[in-house]
Amino acid sequence: MAYILDALTPAIRRAFQEPANGDVPSSAAVLAVLEKMIECAVPPAEGADLAAGKAILLNLLTGARSAFNEAS
Repeated sequence: MAYILDALTPAIRRAFQEPANGDVPSSAAVLAVLEKMIECAVPPAEGADLAAGKAILLNLLTGARSAFNEAS
């Protein structure tokens, strides 16, 4: 998870430094996606269904890609 967040840092900073437009999502949208990513990446204390977690993360990424492609 740390590697992914580190790779996303420049884009996250850009979202908070520039106003939202067709190229840059709003900071609220970025926070919502980050919240979902972290929620999906951190397994519950009693263990995790890795296949289900992977499916959820892939669905989130597909949705995020679609949203960013539609915005551009």
